[in-house]
Amino acid sequence: MAYTSAPQALFSKIFSSVLVFGSVYIATAVVMLSIVGFNTIFLDYTPYDPDKSECSCDCWDRKFKGEYYGATRDYKAIYFNMTSQSVHVFMWTLLYILLVEQFVRKCIHHILDRSIRYHILLLAIPGYYGNYYNWWSTWNYLNDEFYSMFSTQMFFNVSEFIPSLSLYFLLDANAKPSKLLTQASIAISMAHLFLSLSDQGWYHIATISGKIQRDIAFIVSDVVLLVVNIRELLKMRALKRDLYQVFAICVSLIVFYHFLA
Repeated sequence: MAYTSAPQALFSKIFSSVLVFGSVYIATAVVMLSIVGFNTIFLDYTPYDPDKSECSCDCWDRKFKGEYYGATRDYKAIYFNMTSQSVHVFMWTLLYILLVEQFVRKCIHHILDRSIRYHILLLAIPGYYGNYYNWWSTWNYLNDEFYSMFSTQMFFNVSEFIPSLSLYFLLDANAKPSKLLTQASIAISMAHLFLSLSDQGWYHIATISGKIQRDIAFIVSDVVLLVVNIRELLKMRALKRDLYQVFAICVSLIVFYHFLA
């Protein structure tokens, strides 16, 4: 039996912890930067390079610089005001960073444990697009203090978590998802498909106009979540009443959305 000294065991443990932390950090950073990049490629903008030696921001309250304001030029990579809205934006972003970090940790754990479903991991990339977009939209609503569509946006924020949670559990090859979670996930994906297409989706796709790439990404995301969960429900030998429950939840969600709107 091989003998391992205490210092060697401690070094090995520290090295493994640092390796896992570094992997999680890099993967989480890549995912977050990819989310920002993917959400902004749909935007139309005019290229503009600010003059860093001359520019300033009249809307900046300068509080976070305190007595150090004026010690450097007015240009900042990031301006933020010390307001409750700024706190909401940071807290909202922190929530999603932690969710992404938890997802990455789970993936690494199951990869090392050889219990990962690689097809689910690949499907999570398009399947989670709704969450990427929800974070970015809500970030902008909070940052702009634009609240007229906030209630409907929160509808998508909350409901999108449920099918995403189902996909999260299915990363584990040994997982046995709940039938109720699977039914709710199918109903939500169906409702999201209906709402996104009936809003602007069909028109944009049919006329090849507007934010067609965004609408296609929505459809792909919802279809992925829908198909994955339908497949799981079929494995459970769903009965007719299970399907009736799915449609009842779907219709209820659509009605509730229009009540919010």
